[in-house]
Amino acid sequence: SGCTPFGFCFMGVVAFFSMGIGAWGAWFALSLGSGREVMWNTFGVEIHNRPNGLYGVVGRGEMAPLEKDSARVLVTGAAGFIGMHLSSRLAREGIEVAGLDNFNEYYSPAYKRARASHLESEHGLRVVDGDVCDRKLVKDILDKHRITHIVHLAAQPGVRYSVKHPLAYVNRNVECFVELLEAIVATPKADRPYLVYASSSSVYGLNEKIPFAEADRVDRPANLYGATKRGNEEIALAYWRLHGLRSVGCRFFTVYGPWGRPDMAMYDFTEKISKGKPLTIYNGGEMKRDFTYVGDIVEGLVKILEWRAPDDHPQVFNLGNKSPVALLDFIKTIESALGKNATIVDGGPSPGEVAVTFADISLAQKVLGFDPKTTLAEGTHKFVEWYKSSERQPGFEVVAKRRALRSR
Repeated sequence: SGCTPFGFCFMGVVAFFSMGIGAWGAWFALSLGSGREVMWNTFGVEIHNRPNGLYGVVGRGEMAPLEKDSARVLVTGAAGFIGMHLSSRLAREGIEVAGLDNFNEYYSPAYKRARASHLESEHGLRVVDGDVCDRKLVKDILDKHRITHIVHLAAQPGVRYSVKHPLAYVNRNVECFVELLEAIVATPKADRPYLVYASSSSVYGLNEKIPFAEADRVDRPANLYGATKRGNEEIALAYWRLHGLRSVGCRFFTVYGPWGRPDMAMYDFTEKISKGKPLTIYNGGEMKRDFTYVGDIVEGLVKILEWRAPDDHPQVFNLGNKSPVALLDFIKTIESALGKNATIVDGGPSPGEVAVTFADISLAQKVLGFDPKTTLAEGTHKFVEWYKSSERQPGFEVVAKRRALRSR
């Protein structure tokens, strides 16, 4: 075993000659740094490509399309950013959706209720005001609606907020996740819903290999938020081993778009530039992010909802745009969409922030057919159009500064 200067690590060399078609010659098996096992013949023609995931080689599995007469989906965090867009997409396709959200005060509850009102007015979908930590409530929803799929998006987000309010993350992202899983496994195994849950690109932490692939190491967290999301992945694996619970985690990469969170850069920067307020950037602006449009994320979630692993083993997929953008270029894109220049202030270092996020989405492309299409310029234009519309209301930009949040 050894590595060439180009980073190809030989897992082994298998040579044989076919008596019938000697022209094919020898075959070679290699493992690439991208987390794929590839086989070539001596002419360099790729004949077999088996992508590696977090738990080894991932089979193609099969697709089980969502049927409007039989699929019933519980979306937690339905009044959140991604939750609203996913719920809307499913409802448009005639899928029954049950929404759950606790409308907490991490950012404007009025903003979340506006999203919920949008779902009700557009699709007749009512979001239940309740908490994922309420196991009885969740179990009642599962039984009442005979839920077949769950998309768990409810969580405590944010990297900087986790530095001052660690227990909010332990409560929301760990305790509540376990409560949800306990509600699921209390259901007879034959009737248990299929679980898809939100992880995060933050799980890669201080990993120095770029781009981030699912098979990369995730044992060096840069912040508590990422640690709790990695914890979700390990807890989901434990519940599969203990209870046979099927699940898939989604590592999201910097999601943006209309109705986006006000603590995220797209909303925050657009708000400040449009009002002539200074932008505070950290680490000298020397950061890159793999900005991913929410419509592409929803497309990936739907594909995951319809995918079944060949052995029901838990899996994790990156959902990103595979095109990291420097922070200062990102600001220029917003300036162009607004037709207004930014005033930039140096905020110094920001503990816990990683320098680059960059998704290797080859696993999701090969297994799911995931193919994000929205460029940053296109997505920014859509966001700015929404920002200037009557749907956005004063007060949406409010984000919690000091108050630590716990479940009710």
